[in-house]
Amino acid sequence: MKTPGMRFIFILALLALAASAYAQTPREQLNQMVQQLQKTPNDNALREKIIKLTQGVKPRPAIPEEANRAFVKGNVFQKEAKDASGYDLAISAYREALRVAPWWGDAYFNLAVALEAAGKFDEAIASVKLYVASVPGASAEAREAQNHIYAIEAKSEMASRQAVARAAEERERQRPSVEGRWETGGWIDFQVTKSGEKFDIIPGLMSGRLANQWVATDIKVDRQRVRFGVKNLYLKCPECSISYLDLSLSESGNELKGTSTINGETYPSITFQRMP
Repeated sequence: MKTPGMRFIFILALLALAASAYAQTPREQLNQMVQQLQKTPNDNALREKIIKLTQGVKPRPAIPEEANRAFVKGNVFQKEAKDASGYDLAISAYREALRVAPWWGDAYFNLAVALEAAGKFDEAIASVKLYVASVPGASAEAREAQNHIYAIEAKSEMASRQAVARAAEERERQRPSVEGRWETGGWIDFQVTKSGEKFDIIPGLMSGRLANQWVATDIKVDRQRVRFGVKNLYLKCPECSISYLDLSLSESGNELKGTSTINGETYPSITFQRMP
C-alpha cells in the first residue's frame, strides 16, 4: 500500500519528467528570441541577450546565406558610397543581415562604421557596443572597439558644437539688418547700404530740403547698430555743425532707436522708421 509520502514523491517525479520534456534547448531559445527581435528590432537589450546565448551554443550557429548576402551587399555599398544616400544603402543592408543573424559581431562592427560615416554617432556607438559583446572581454578586439567608441564620442561632441555654431550663424543671418532707408519726423532720412562686409551711410533729405545738404561722418555700422555724425553743410559754424546719432535696431526690425547728440548735449528717445 502506497503511503501519502510516496504518492507525493511520485507526483513530483512526474512533474519533473513533464518539465524536462517541455524544457527548451539553447538553440530553441535562440530561435524564439530571434523571432521576437524581428518584431522589435530596436530592442538592443534583447540583441545582447541573443549574442550571449549564442556564445554558449555548441556548435555555434552558422550564418544563414540570406544574412551573408546582405552583408556582402553592405560592404559594396559602403565602399562605393559617395554621399549620405550611399551610406544609407549600406546601413539598410547590414541591418537586414542582422535581422536574420542578430548574433553576428562583424555585421555589428561594419554597421557601426557605416553609421559613423553617415554622422549617426549615437547609433554607431550602440552598434560598437553590441560588437564588443560578441568578442572576449579581455581581447585586443574588445580594447580596440572600446577605443573606437571613445573616438566616435569625440566626433559626436565636435559635430554638436559645429551644429550649434551653424544654428547661431543662421539665426544671425535671418535677423533683420539695418540695411535700408530710414526717416524720422521730417528731420533727416538716410540709407544704409552694404558692400561685402562694409556698411555705408547715404544721406537723404534734411528738414524738408533736397538731398545732399549734409554728409555722414565717423560712420560705425554693423548689422544691428548705426552710429554716425550728421554734418549740416548749410551751417557755417564748424563747432556746431555736427550732430551725432547712436541707433540700435528694434526686435521687429522696423525701427532704429537711440540717442542724438547736438552741441555736446544728448537727447534720448529718437526713433527712425524703416521706409518702403
